[in-house]
Amino acid sequence: MSRIIFNAFVMNTPAHLSTGMWRFPGDTSHRHGSLPNWTDLAALLERGRFDAMFIADTYGLSDVYGASADAALRGAVQVPLHDPLLVVSAMANATRNLCFGVTCSTSYEAPFALARRFSTLDHLT
Repeated sequence: MSRIIFNAFVMNTPAHLSTGMWRFPGDTSHRHGSLPNWTDLAALLERGRFDAMFIADTYGLSDVYGASADAALRGAVQVPLHDPLLVVSAMANATRNLCFGVTCSTSYEAPFALARRFSTLDHLT
């Protein structure tokens, strides 16, 4: 028997793939920098029977359109972008069954320090 796995795909930023949604009445992306925003989202996903939340990360700005970062800065397209690892332990504390995945750059992170952070996060969650 096959099982469908539900995964939420997010980014710790005001706008990830849905640029301009911050203008929608009722949008809460302005809360992206607050811990309750992330624990509320995790609890909502768990109530919705999601299996996991994947938090994407990147370094740098989107600077392809118009050969500059101006459009990304005006539209808050992945700007500002916060470290995704720092919210995971709080979300894990607010849930019981939700799994978490995070991208981290091994190009910009020292391997030992990154492994240490992942090990600590593993123990805390």
